[in-house]
Amino acid sequence: MKVNDNPPLHLTYCLNVHPAESWEETFDAIRTYSLAIRDRLGVGGKFALGLRLSNQAACTLADENVLDEFADFLEGENLNVFTINGFAYGEFHNRPVKQDVYKPDWRSESRLEYTMKLARILSKLLPPNSLGSISTVPGSYREWIRSDRDFEEIAVMLARSAIGLMEIHQNTGKEIILALEPEPDCLMEGADDAIKLLPRLAKVGANYIAETCGMPFHEAMQRWKRYIGLCLDTAHLSVNFEDPAEAITKVSQAGIRIGKVQISAALQVRMTTDALNRLADFAEPVYLHQVKALRTDGKIDSFPDLPAALAAARDKSDCWRQWRVHFHLPLFFKGDEDFTSTIKDISNGDIELGGRFAQILTSGITQQLEIETYTYNVLPERIRGGNIIEDIVREYKWVIKELFGTIKPGNAD
Repeated sequence: MKVNDNPPLHLTYCLNVHPAESWEETFDAIRTYSLAIRDRLGVGGKFALGLRLSNQAACTLADENVLDEFADFLEGENLNVFTINGFAYGEFHNRPVKQDVYKPDWRSESRLEYTMKLARILSKLLPPNSLGSISTVPGSYREWIRSDRDFEEIAVMLARSAIGLMEIHQNTGKEIILALEPEPDCLMEGADDAIKLLPRLAKVGANYIAETCGMPFHEAMQRWKRYIGLCLDTAHLSVNFEDPAEAITKVSQAGIRIGKVQISAALQVRMTTDALNRLADFAEPVYLHQVKALRTDGKIDSFPDLPAALAAARDKSDCWRQWRVHFHLPLFFKGDEDFTSTIKDISNGDIELGGRFAQILTSGITQQLEIETYTYNVLPERIRGGNIIEDIVREYKWVIKELFGTIKPGNAD
C-alpha cells in the first residue's frame, strides 16, 4: 500500500503476528488472514506482504518451483513483497523464545546462510529495478559479546552479506538493504548505540570487502553503506526513552541508510500499586520483555525481562516514576493515565499539517514502513480489540488516519 507518492513510501504489516514456522503454514496464513485484511481495507492497488520466514520456511520457498508458484499467486492476487523479517531464525511462537530469538547471531555462518537465502528469495519477488529490505538481529545479544574478536567476527559476517547483496544487485538489478534492528539489551540498543557502533563495524567490514573484492577502501566503504543499514522500530526506540522522530533524523544525518521503519508501540506504566498489579498479566513465558525504568532522580535502570523488574519492584517501587516495557501493544490501544502505550511518541502534531514524525517519514528518509505487533497471541484478552483480522485492519486505519490523514486506503497503490 502506497501512502506517499513523491518520494515513494510503502506500508505493509509483518506476518510474524501469525503463528507459522513451515512454508505451508506461512502460505496458509497469507490466504487466511492477509487476503481478508486486504479485502476489509478495500485496497485498490497492490497490497504488500511483510513476509516473515523461518529458516525452515525459507528452505522450502527457495525451491525454484515453489517460489515460481508463490510469485504467480502474488501476481494473481495483486500482492507484492518488498521486505522480509529475517530476525527470528527458528520457531517464534507457542514455546519460550526469550534470548533464543537472537540465535544464531551475526558471528555465525548459519545466520549468514539464512540471510542470503532470504535475499535470493526476495530478489525473485521484487519488481525490476526496485528496492527491498531484510530486517535482522542487531549483531547479537549484548551479554554474549565479550571481546574484540566477537565484534570483528560480526563485522566480517556483515561484510560477507554486503558482498552477496552487491552480487545480487549487479546480476538482477534488485537492490536489497540488510537492516539491523536495534533492540533493548542488544549490541545496538537504539539509535545512539547504532550511530556509535556502526562506523566501527563498517571500518572492519570495509577492509574485508576491499581485500576480498580488490577495490579501494573508500569504494568498499560506499558498498558497505549502501547494503548495510538499519530497521528502526518505534517501540524499541521509545522503550529506550529515545524520541523516534529525533532518533530517525539523527541516524539519517549520520549517513546510515534506513531500510525500513517499523510502526509499533510499547507498554508504558506510571508506577502505582494498581499498575504494578496489572503488569503481572504481561509477564508471559514466550517473549523477552526488557524493561527500562525511569527513576525519580532522572536516571534509568534496566531489567532483562519483566519478571526481574517485578521482583525488584516488591522492595522499592517508589523509586521509579515510569516503566517502559518491550511488549508490543496494538496501535489503537489507549489505556488510561497510569497504564498506556508509547504511541504518543509518534502521533503528536496536527494531522492536517502533518505531525513531526509523519513529516520525517514522508521526507524520503526511507521507502518502507511496516506495522509490527507480533505479540497478539500473548496479549491479555482485555487488550485485544476483536479478532486478529479486525485488529490488524484497525492498526492500518490508525496509521492512515493518524500519520497520513489525507490517504484513503481505497485509492492506495
